[in-house]
Amino acid sequence: MNLKSAAVLAPFLALYLTPGVASSPIDQTGGPAALVDLGDESLEAAALQLAIDEVIPVDEAARQMANQERLIDQNMAAMAVLGDTYAGSYIDHSSGTLVVKGTSMESLNRVLLELGTPPDLKVQQAAQSKSYMENALWPELRRELESAGISASSAVFQVASNRLEVRIPTDSAPVPPSFLATNPEVSILRVDPEPATCNSDLGHLACTSPMRGGVYIKGASHTACSAGFMVKSMTDSSHYILTAGHCATGGDVENFTGLRVSDLQQVSIGKAHSSQYDPSHGSDSAIVHVTNTASWGSGTNNTVYVLASSEVIDDVRYVTTRNENYAITAARYSSTLPVNSYLCRTGTSSGTKCGPFRGTEAGKTYLDFYARVCSGDSGGPVYIAHTAHGIVSQMVGAVNGCTSAATGYTVAEEVRTALIERNVWLNGVTP
Repeated sequence: MNLKSAAVLAPFLALYLTPGVASSPIDQTGGPAALVDLGDESLEAAALQLAIDEVIPVDEAARQMANQERLIDQNMAAMAVLGDTYAGSYIDHSSGTLVVKGTSMESLNRVLLELGTPPDLKVQQAAQSKSYMENALWPELRRELESAGISASSAVFQVASNRLEVRIPTDSAPVPPSFLATNPEVSILRVDPEPATCNSDLGHLACTSPMRGGVYIKGASHTACSAGFMVKSMTDSSHYILTAGHCATGGDVENFTGLRVSDLQQVSIGKAHSSQYDPSHGSDSAIVHVTNTASWGSGTNNTVYVLASSEVIDDVRYVTTRNENYAITAARYSSTLPVNSYLCRTGTSSGTKCGPFRGTEAGKTYLDFYARVCSGDSGGPVYIAHTAHGIVSQMVGAVNGCTSAATGYTVAEEVRTALIERNVWLNGVTP
């Protein structure tokens, strides 16, 4: 049975079940440092973990977990009916009901009809849809504020009030009164700016030390690629970056560089240590020795840079929000995943994208999944639920340097196969 674990549900609980909180992260530079994704533990195991974490009886934890499963299913069914008229959902703690909002009363009534009017489900009409607020209004507001010399870092859609909370640095210039007067559905929140440890403004993802999965790396014989997972030698414990083999076709003498955040200049990482690229058998992996520890750290960490993924933002089980140090704690073969389970990947060119697992390829060590990928994302990490599953190898159905949204999919090398072939293993993870 493919059910969510307590750890996976935790951000959902925070989003929907915390009193006074009913928001949705919608920008790459905002949102909590968390990744919501699909786990594959049993409901019983998830309930036991919740009981341990919250110090409550196992029976009560099981009841809460089952209730969350039911609420999530209700919410997903309502979203499917409402489509673009969906305006968010939250828990009304005074009554214990799930409140689903939409702009069309006709569609809301259809939700009740199709779900059998459950007693703990309530519908409310809203003035503006979630899609409009996030995809139409927010970009327009951002441009308007920037024209006034104000940098709007992010926005959060407040479901309960049907408002868009725009966040700007505390030291920004005053917001023109005319802006709020002409945008009554918008509120302004001043926040302290966070240190800029990563930068993706110029089309490539670059971060300060330590090196992490998903950021820009480049071999002397190849164009831009992406770092995969941080690994160590099974022989002498030296530290390396796992990436795609076709990114290191120059062999063991090939020098690799990364981008320095401060000025986006190329800075040496070290040399490729071993590589293999044989697409006919599904072998596409390489390791790069991290020798410039002054610039990139010792390589002993094991994290991935996760950015917000707008492609699946409406599914609370699979949404990703920004986390510059998302920990990887396990590695599995994709054969452990049911078809249509979600996988996420991060790359220097197109950030983080998630999509359904398509399956494996006969006679090859490749796994396929439906997530957009672009040139430069090769070698980047493929993961879900803090677990490594692969490194990006190829795109199928490319249009203008990226996979087609209609027919394309991403091909990745199985991570456990790549680790064994390169005689390395994930930092901090027991083989």
